[in-house]
Amino acid sequence: MNSDNKKKKSLYVCSSYYQVFLTLLKILSRKERADICLEIHGVETAVSLSDSLIRISGVEKVYVVPTTDKVYPYIQRNASFIPWQRRRLVRHVDKIFEGKFDKDKYDEINIYWDLSYVGTYLNIKKIHYILHEDSLNSYKHIKKNRPNYSYIYSRPRIKFQLKKLFGIVIPFGYSKYCDVIEVNDIEGIEIPTDKVRQVVRKDIENTLTREEKKSIFSAFFSDEKKEGVSGEEKRVLILTEPFFLTGRLPSKEAQIKLYEDIIDKYKGEGRIYIKAHPRDNVKYEEYFKEAVVMQKNVPTEVLNFDENFKFEKAITVTSSAVQGIDGAKEKLYLGPEFLEIYKKY
Repeated sequence: MNSDNKKKKSLYVCSSYYQVFLTLLKILSRKERADICLEIHGVETAVSLSDSLIRISGVEKVYVVPTTDKVYPYIQRNASFIPWQRRRLVRHVDKIFEGKFDKDKYDEINIYWDLSYVGTYLNIKKIHYILHEDSLNSYKHIKKNRPNYSYIYSRPRIKFQLKKLFGIVIPFGYSKYCDVIEVNDIEGIEIPTDKVRQVVRKDIENTLTREEKKSIFSAFFSDEKKEGVSGEEKRVLILTEPFFLTGRLPSKEAQIKLYEDIIDKYKGEGRIYIKAHPRDNVKYEEYFKEAVVMQKNVPTEVLNFDENFKFEKAITVTSSAVQGIDGAKEKLYLGPEFLEIYKKY
């Protein structure tokens, strides 16, 4: 950070609630000045959340990037960006930053996903950035959990020829404009380690005071929204994932059947609490009326900042978020193989 009287600051670009959570940990632990940019396709409540974030110490401005169907599908398909497509995306992002993105305002530009709106913009404009692992230890499971990016691991010569010819943005820090890749645990990651630095996220969290943790909890999860958490009740937490939405299961019915079977197996061990993934659009309260369906637009790790959230078990199929839950006696990661049973529905 600059030592000038007018210190520069950091920018954090977030496209998920977990990324917002991690950003707040970093800002508070580093005692820094920062702006936050929320991409609304992954942070659906970005407009209302921005009002809460601006009250966090160190946060000076919150920008919101709205979804546009004229831009986002190109990013999602990792399509080549012909000039008019690039210009459209650049105009879209510049408008969000009140006319033009000013990289000189920031000492650091931090993103979590190279193919986000702003990540793609940075690559088009040849602006250097720091890439952070987009969820907890997710870079250990890219090949299994993100098969649509298999081109990264096959025929590398063709991969880089395509990038040269068409300007395709290659995710996971392969871009020459990505200077550093920050991960929670370097062991077993599935990307080259020449740019990687390990920063243990739990260590960052442990530097925060009780009041700082409370401020993060309040930004996401007001006291009125604890969904009936009570003292000594035994609980089982299920973390859902949007398998139908992402194409990993063939139908919504298959996804519901999957969670029905998990609930039937573990409901005898405590009251079922369902924490849906923010992009999961299944209305679980309609199917599992005895369960407590928690507010979904909250990063799971925020539950650690309230002592009432304790569980006998925390269960997921492939979500790495289960690793970050402190208040679970046992954590069950069923694995991607578990999905195979439900692909017939």
